Amino acid sequence: FAADQRHVYLMGTTNGRFGPAYLGRCGRYDVLSPGAYRYWAQGEWVQDPYEATPVIQGPVGELSVEFNNHFGQWIALHLDEDRAAIVLKWADEVTGPWSEGQVVVDAKHYPAPYGGYIHPWGNDGKDLYFTLSQWGPYNVTLMCTELAE
Repeated sequence: FAADQRHVYLMGTTNGRFGPAYLGRCGRYDVLSPGAYRYWAQGEWVQDPYEATPVIQGPVGELSVEFNNHFGQWIALHLDEDRAAIVLKWADEVTGPWSEGQVVVDAKHYPAPYGGYIHPWGNDGKDLYFTLSQWGPYNVTLMCTELAE
């Protein structure tokens, strides 16, 4: 989930870590009302979730999305199984278009990565704090990367 002043956004994926990401939204006070959700479908918000079209192309696993006030852009971190990495993507609008993405954690340096969840209190400047999980040590590490202009 992510939010702006008017909406709560839900970005989800198909089962597994290889599908694309889809976007839904509702009013800030309608989170518990399934009928209030609308889904992004080819440039417009629709009521039927089965009409939704991807906003981020796969493979997407363990997705985390937040708005960064410093840069005035939406940022997303997720596992990209094909690249064996946690990647960072950005967009001016939550609906996209989203960038191709840059590797912020490579499996060569951190074997078997997953997660990449943005820390909600560390996302309003150039430094981006996020958690990284690994299968090997089976533990979670707090990470930081500096974002460039």
